[in-house]
Amino acid sequence: MRKLLFAAAALLALIAGSSGAAAQDLREEVLKQLAEVRSTVPTTAPAAASPAAGDSEAEALAAVPEIEQLRRLTERLKSEESLASADWSSKSSRTLLSHIKGSDGIPFPSPAAVVLEPTPTPPEASPTPTPTPQPTPTPYPPPRKCQENRTVRDALSPVDGREVPLYDFIFLSRDLVPIDPSEVYGEHASLLAYDSPYTEGQLLRMEIYLVPCVPYRVRLTSTAKYYDFGLNALRNYDKGQAGRGTLSTWVEQKLFGAPQRRRR
Repeated sequence: MRKLLFAAAALLALIAGSSGAAAQDLREEVLKQLAEVRSTVPTTAPAAASPAAGDSEAEALAAVPEIEQLRRLTERLKSEESLASADWSSKSSRTLLSHIKGSDGIPFPSPAAVVLEPTPTPPEASPTPTPTPQPTPTPYPPPRKCQENRTVRDALSPVDGREVPLYDFIFLSRDLVPIDPSEVYGEHASLLAYDSPYTEGQLLRMEIYLVPCVPYRVRLTSTAKYYDFGLNALRNYDKGQAGRGTLSTWVEQKLFGAPQRRRR
């Protein structure tokens, strides 16, 4: 009978404060123990207490006091479950005004208590500072017009056989560029024409070659390096790099308007 009393106590604890899922588990445990108790209860009662013929099995079990007490507890459990279900149904039909957290909750604020704050305006970005102008390198000064006609020769090695041209650059005005430069200035001549006024690129190229005046010419051969100034820069040296060269009729007409015999 101790098992029976334990089942009744557990049943009372279930009704007192267990949650729905826990109550279901405990109820199943109580019913299991009830089945064990019923298996140990004698099926026959004393003659004085035996029920009349035709009574049901429930009436026979009711004659045992412990069984009667357990039956009453079971009915009480069913009644409590019915009341709890009805109470929850009535509560679920109401409008929820708080977060569910057991019996407590955080109430929602009333519409009057809600204060709408505008999105803060981002601060204006500080203006990007204007970069300080950096001084540019001093441009190469425009070369002046050559005042004399001359050639400077720097020997590189003793003369050994024929003198072979390696490169030949002429800095001259664009109006002195002919249709066929090789016929006027020589087969190996490369014309580096400049405009008036000079462009930045043209001045940079003159700075690289250290052009002192114009027209100017620099020739490199296998034996020497030549620097030609003035009219000497406009001659043709195909007949001999170390010679005086030939001033073409085309150049004379461009410079003087007519051939100048005395200048040959």
